Amino acid sequence: MAKIGIGTAGWGKPYGNDTPPTMAEITKILMTARRRGVEVIDTAPAYGIDIDFGGFKVVQKTPYKGDCYALLQHDPDGELPRKGNYKRGISVYTPEQLEEHINDIDIVQLPMSIVDTRFLPFLPKLRKKGVEIHARSVFLQGKLLTGAKGIPKLDARTCIGYMLAQDVDYIIVGVNSDQQLREACECYPLDIGPIRVDKKLLDLRGEPVDTGNNPSKDDKSKATGQVIDAPVGEATVKMGL
Repeated sequence: MAKIGIGTAGWGKPYGNDTPPTMAEITKILMTARRRGVEVIDTAPAYGIDIDFGGFKVVQKTPYKGDCYALLQHDPDGELPRKGNYKRGISVYTPEQLEEHINDIDIVQLPMSIVDTRFLPFLPKLRKKGVEIHARSVFLQGKLLTGAKGIPKLDARTCIGYMLAQDVDYIIVGVNSDQQLREACECYPLDIGPIRVDKKLLDLRGEPVDTGNNPSKDDKSKATGQVIDAPVGEATVKMGL
């Protein structure tokens, strides 16, 4: 079963709908993470933070800044990190970027959510190759939780519950408060049961969805995904964990 990991993109500067947390709040988040068994912290020099994450599996994006569990190329058009005493991989935005590097990586971070399913066909191949899979943007930078930009509002349980049914290793959740982390961890009951999907969401089936992820540095295009193909009401996600 996939595990929760903490994303820190919003800790150094505004990101999505939240303001950066204070150092006191960050301390609370990390204490709760240790108590709840959260292992992975996703971070990058570009996030504008300098925190000692000792005791966690630190997934760091380039450039290399010190000991880490994994080092990911932050620019999908750049070269892979040099081999070292870490897993090396890439953070991708599009399936084409993943296809280009799939034979040369130990780990990948990719966007995936209940409305962005572009990478689902790649999961069996990644698993067969032994690539560790980290899924990010499970809330579309909060858009799924607020119903922004015409996307029906969902709750965290639905979003995370859908991801728990996918064959990924970690679900990277951006949290800017201790309460947000607690709520994410509470999406792990022993029997989550069926996930209900709003009919309005399913009406978007086959329509492009703005994921909030920009695959190009010049911001000329946006990554889009496709909505899951599921019946209205009790959806296909049903788990006995």
